[in-house]
Amino acid sequence: NVEESFIDILQNTDSVIGLSGRVTLAYDRFEAFTDITWIRLGFDKVTTPSGARFSTTMSLMISDACIAYNLLEPSVDSRGRRGPTLAPYTGARIFWANTQVTASDVPFSDSASSVWADPIFGGMWETPFGETGRFSLAGDAGGFTLSSQLTWQVTALFGFDFRCFEHPCTLSIGIRAIADDYGADSTNRVTTDLILWGPILAWDIRF
Repeated sequence: NVEESFIDILQNTDSVIGLSGRVTLAYDRFEAFTDITWIRLGFDKVTTPSGARFSTTMSLMISDACIAYNLLEPSVDSRGRRGPTLAPYTGARIFWANTQVTASDVPFSDSASSVWADPIFGGMWETPFGETGRFSLAGDAGGFTLSSQLTWQVTALFGFDFRCFEHPCTLSIGIRAIADDYGADSTNRVTTDLILWGPILAWDIRF
């Protein structure tokens, strides 16, 4: 069992990185999007209360594939700025998790990995404000014991619109949280019960 704060992870981990990317295809009121988030955390020579020392690395990949329908009439102004959107969406969230542990004092190492997928249902709202401002909020939930007991995510972003190489862009900063409660079956040894959250910096470019 591991429970670490964001500050503890920054101070103690040998490798901490989180990367995410999304591709969206839109036609009229319909959108299809897929994204991938990859996170790797590593701790070197951690000492347990019993005095044993070990190193561990956790790799986690999360991918969403969804379709959405905009309930509002799509609009774009003369500068290429998108109008407000309000879109429910549904799809699947796929997880891949791998944990590797290596003992520091004895010749021992072990690892376990697993892949699972969950249905998700959610919605996203986005609106421009002022001359260049933009706010977006998205959230969903899923799992419902089909694979995970529960998975959910929430993302909130504030950004400003501009043009880059003649294409409309948005640079945003905000916060994102992803949670999952997954219990392994008899074929593997991986269980996760985690909430990952923190700041996010995003750049959106539209063609």
